[in-house]
Amino acid sequence: MITQSYLKECLTYNPETGQFTWLERSRSHFKTDRTWKMFNTRDAGKTAGFKKTWEKSRTSYLVIGIDGKRYSAHRLAWLYIHGTWPDNHIDHIDGDGMNNKLENLRDVTHRQNHMNRKTSLNNSSGIKGVSWDKDAKKFRACIRINGKRKHLGFFTSLEAAAAARQAAELEHGYTTPPS
Repeated sequence: MITQSYLKECLTYNPETGQFTWLERSRSHFKTDRTWKMFNTRDAGKTAGFKKTWEKSRTSYLVIGIDGKRYSAHRLAWLYIHGTWPDNHIDHIDGDGMNNKLENLRDVTHRQNHMNRKTSLNNSSGIKGVSWDKDAKKFRACIRINGKRKHLGFFTSLEAAAAARQAAELEHGYTTPPS
């Protein structure tokens, strides 16, 4: 596992922009003179990382490869600033997995991280936690609290159901918009 000191020999991190930049690296980081010279000629001073998208969740993150191992940039940002790996998961407060500004990152539990997921691809209403109930012929709003699904009510309009869901999100500490 990479350490903070080794990470700082490889990259700089700007907590205000969330950007990582490759540093000129020492010979000891490489197996051969050729790879060492090639890396420093090609990559030193350039922005690090590439975008990785998980199609199922429609979530994208920045990934950085160091010495043949891939790391999520948000976890590297945490290590870079705090000196330790996060205890749990790193949540992007605004829901944008590419936004690695320090102010947008927080160490949370698995459950807290899932509270802020994007709307599922199979969601027909377009609003997280809102669906059409065929039997009631109304929109149903629900939210998950401590792993349990809570029914928020039936509504005649999509807007009213969305408002109920959004109010429940605010009440229970969700950090991203409902859709």
